[in-house]
Amino acid sequence: MSGLIGSLQNSSGALRVHSKGLEVAGKNLANINNRGYSKQRVEIGDRGSVDTGIATESMGVEAMGLRQNRDALLDKSVMREITSTSSLEAAKKVLESAEIALGQFLDRTKDSTSIQNAPSASGGGISDALTDFFNAWESFSVKPNDVGEKQLLIAKAQILAEKINATDKRLAQVQSDADSQIQTDIGVVNGLLAEIAKTNEYIAKAELVKPFSAVDLRDQRQAKLEELAQYIDVTFEPIVPDGLGQISVKSGSLTLVNGKDVAGQFDYSNKTLAFNLELKPNISTTGQVTAINVPDFLKAPADTAPTFGTLPSIIINDPVATNETGAVATATLLNNKISSISTNSAGSNYTSATTVAIQIPFKLENPSSNERLLMNGKLSAQLKASVEAVQETRNQIKDLAIQLKQEVNNTYNANGSNGGNVEFFTFSTASTGLLNFQFNSSVSPTAGVANEGGNKRALAVAELGTHIEPVSTKKVLSTSANHRLLDGESVTIGSDTKPYKVEVLSDKSFMLRSDKVPATTPPSYEYAVPTGSLDIKKSGAIVANVLAADIRPLDFQGSFASNFNKTVTTLAQKLNTTNIRLEDQKLSQEMAVNNRDQFSGVSQDEEMTDMMKFQRSFQASARHVNVIDTLLEQVVNRLGVG
Repeated sequence: MSGLIGSLQNSSGALRVHSKGLEVAGKNLANINNRGYSKQRVEIGDRGSVDTGIATESMGVEAMGLRQNRDALLDKSVMREITSTSSLEAAKKVLESAEIALGQFLDRTKDSTSIQNAPSASGGGISDALTDFFNAWESFSVKPNDVGEKQLLIAKAQILAEKINATDKRLAQVQSDADSQIQTDIGVVNGLLAEIAKTNEYIAKAELVKPFSAVDLRDQRQAKLEELAQYIDVTFEPIVPDGLGQISVKSGSLTLVNGKDVAGQFDYSNKTLAFNLELKPNISTTGQVTAINVPDFLKAPADTAPTFGTLPSIIINDPVATNETGAVATATLLNNKISSISTNSAGSNYTSATTVAIQIPFKLENPSSNERLLMNGKLSAQLKASVEAVQETRNQIKDLAIQLKQEVNNTYNANGSNGGNVEFFTFSTASTGLLNFQFNSSVSPTAGVANEGGNKRALAVAELGTHIEPVSTKKVLSTSANHRLLDGESVTIGSDTKPYKVEVLSDKSFMLRSDKVPATTPPSYEYAVPTGSLDIKKSGAIVANVLAADIRPLDFQGSFASNFNKTVTTLAQKLNTTNIRLEDQKLSQEMAVNNRDQFSGVSQDEEMTDMMKFQRSFQASARHVNVIDTLLEQVVNRLGVG
């Protein structure tokens, strides 16, 4: 449209465009400190043109939409760095708690590195208790008839036992706290997956008419993705074609969210993290699960097997019947269904079953065909620190208690007149896994004899505080003697010259592994576990004896205090390494975020320039409207007036 009316319409349209530009610039400035916000720009376009007979003229400008400065490549880079940082932060918290529970730490602030007691450790830690215990034996050897020295020795033995038990209990509590935190985090993860799926649905509805228009919803979704990345290593891809702005979210090869659908939920029990895929079952008239429907996004490209591998178990969710875990006979995918289902109770009636949950376990390492490798993130870091670092520390304390009991009891009995059957210390493991290391209160340190024998016994035990006699790492096992086994040593059995490697499983069990066939038990040997000894049999005949009390880790050498100090140092080194890596990782994350901010972030100078530009453009258009208004007034009110 040409003429004054057309010009007025064009100017009014320009006013709307410049007003929108001012509005968006103000919105950008309001979010200048919001790092989850990506700056927006008004896309200005021509409304078209019209042939006026004189020329082809523009119909003016209009705001075509909002453009968001967001790049998927940069977003994924930030998510990866967030995952790595969260992993290290979570591991650091668990390791710090373990160090506090241990009661001693590695002090690097002094000129030389030393082991110090934690401020909360009253009376010192295990290392001090060990030193006091063996010093008490040395003092007692000088005055074996002194009642005060005897009572001091008993007190130090009781304190040592209490320290070992209390330290193990505190470390177990650290593991329990980690489990509780993982349970809480699992709930957060499942909630985030549901929120991302719901946001996908909102975006699809908003962009049904105008693609890429739901810019604020896309920002919200990205913020949820980055929060999810703290817990698990995830990535995303747009759903094409006709995805309407929706995405799929994956962890490794496992799809977690596809558009508005959540594939399932995470679960954590018995220190095992799993993902329960929630699928629709086919139920027969008799209530049997005959098949499981698999959605397209979980199908393998070749359509021959589900992408989640073989299926170890299913959980049938029925609001009426009792939920049941059953075995899946086959895991073939035919016509988009898993068939040949068998459950524990063939007669169960699941006519009200709504979903079937297929449980996919995650492993920290070496997953099988039906398992997934647990990637980086807060969940895996907490679990790994708990079941590896903290458990390793507990195992080392357990080894210390076992060895302390063995060496003190053996030395005490070998140098006295008590017949070799008195236990100075007792040791057992409770059903909860906690250590029960106790001083035998019925023991008299001199066994009723205050003479040279008692002095000799006390000196022999005291010497254990400075060193433990090393044991040969090469031997032939036979029935001629009860043998001590060391973890990792090479042995032969009887006349069999084939070498086997000893793997100590616990204080009363071991395994022999072939050097050529790792992780397998020699098939020709049988193991019996009678009280007090471990017999190795071949074809039913005993060919070697091993004392259960004489199984010892290979690296338990030197003194008891030095072995415990090694435990403290190992944990401290892991914590120190984690701290160093965390500092470097924070720098990497900051670089990734800054790199994205250069593209997506709000620049104050840029926005102020845009505000001035749109303000001046608005003023110019308003001036143009005033001019047109004056001209129209002249035409309407004064034209032809004499």
